[in-house]
Parts: sequence; C-alpha cells; structure tokens
Amino acid sequence: QKWCIFAAASALFVQCRLRYLGVHPIAGTMVGGNHADLPILKSNKRLNGIVHKIGEGDLIGPESLVVGKYKGTEYIFAALADGRIVQIEGADEDDDDDMRWSTVIRTGEDHFLCGKGGPADTTDTERICGRPLGLALVKRSAVDPRATSKQQQDQDVLVALDTLGLFLITNIYHEESTAPTKRILATHANGDTKPFHLLNAVQQTPDGSLYITETSTQFPRRRIFYAAHDAHPTGRLLRYTKANGVDVLLNNLYMPNGITLSHDKESLIFVSGLQLLSYHLTSHELNVFVHAMPGTGDNIKT
Repeated sequence: QKWCIFAAASALFVQCRLRYLGVHPIAGTMVGGNHADLPILKSNKRLNGIVHKIGEGDLIGPESLVVGKYKGTEYIFAALADGRIVQIEGADEDDDDDMRWSTVIRTGEDHFLCGKGGPADTTDTERICGRPLGLALVKRSAVDPRATSKQQQDQDVLVALDTLGLFLITNIYHEESTAPTKRILATHANGDTKPFHLLNAVQQTPDGSLYITETSTQFPRRRIFYAAHDAHPTGRLLRYTKANGVDVLLNNLYMPNGITLSHDKESLIFVSGLQLLSYHLTSHELNVFVHAMPGTGDNIKT
C-alpha cells in the first residue's frame, strides 16, 4: 500500500512539474486521415569512402548550408552551433585538404562557453552566443527596405536566429576591405507582442518573399524535446517581405522545420515531425506531401 501511495505521489509530482514547465503530455497527431506504417530502413555502408569530414573540432554543429559564387569562386556559408557564420572555400576542388574556412561574423557575443553545451545547450549560452539555424543567400534589394541604389545587387546572407529574429549579414565577401555587419530585420510577427521563440528554416520564392518556419511558439531550441513531448502543435509558417515585415500564414503546425520550394515553384514543401506538408503559394491550401517518414525530418532541399 505504501508503494502505491509513493507511486501515485511521484506521478502527481512529475505531472505538476511538467505542467509548471509548460509541458502537457498528450498523444501527438498528424495531418491527414489514414497513416501508413512507418517504413523500416536497413543500415548500409553506401557512404563509406564517399563522404569525408571537414573541420572536425572547429566547425561545431553546422545546421544550414548555402552556396554562393563571387568573382568565379564558389563559397559555402555555414551556420554553426557556437553562433558563428563561416565561409568555406575550396569546395569545388578535388582535394579535401585544400578546403579552408574563416569566420564571417558572430551572431552573438564571443563567450568562452559558446558551442560547449552540446545539442541540449547545457551551458545555457545560446541566448548569449546566438544560434543561427536557417540561412538564405538574398539580394539586398529584395529584403532590405533601407538598401541604397548602390546596394541593390549586393548579395547578403539572411539568418534565422532561433529566438533573436531575422538578421541580415552584409558584405559577406569582404568587398573593399569592409567588415561584414549584421542588422535585425524582424524580432516578432505582425500583431505579436512577444518575440520569436524558435525560428528555424528559410526559403525565398521568385517574387522575393521569404518563408520561415517557427518550430515552436512556446519553447526555445535548447528545449526542443519539451516541444516534442508536449505534442501540442504550436509551430507556424511565416512570410517576410520588406514592405510588410513578418505575417503569420499558418498556425497550429507540429514542429515545422526544413522548408524548400517545389520544382514547379508553385508550392512550399516543409518538414512537420514525421510528415512532409505542402503549402500552395496561390491557393494557400495545406496538404500532406508524405504521410510518414522513417524518422523526424530536419533540413530539406529540392
């Protein structure tokens, strides 16, 4: 009897603690009706000898990659877990040893614990160091309402910083020996009184609009597993234009993540937990693209 009372008391304590943290353990749901069984994928060694690691120990936790070209040279820009945006050169060369990288800019402060907390940010320094997630290469004229006529064709990096907002990194190729700079484009959506909680991926469409996923409106990235276990769909699909700022297109999405443009450029396809969803840019219809993947998705490219 004592054990029963202890178990009941423990369960009540855990439930109260979870509720205090904002977590309500309920069953998660997916978009659509009947769902197929999850596929089972066998392990294989197909990537052995093909994939090589670069920057081990320095390029910490790369989340997003974009490729740009400047004066005939190809560059990769990567968002790192320690808050840096880095530029990688030599990606178009055959020898991996010739690849080199340098820091373009830090999205936050240069703290000695930046990147040391692992995926769970156990040092609680992402709010200090920054945690860039989504990247997009954009022309300044398409996103910056303050761009001068001289800057219209400048290529910049747009960064989705989880809780800090949308940032524009300028002068990414160090033109005219001018250092890169960062500027905030948006910290919250129109009509919101609170800032973003977890901006994630970015996709630009041909008209210049930027579509952004916000994985959760309750938890920051370091508490991502709280959002998963909570199972309440609090994610959103957002649209940024330089004329109107950030508008909310869709609410109540379950952990939207990577986003990309369909091949016909008529729809957006984005990750939502185990599913891929499609959002038609003209009709604004939301449909299931893939009912169930073998695991939760992250980034996606077409």
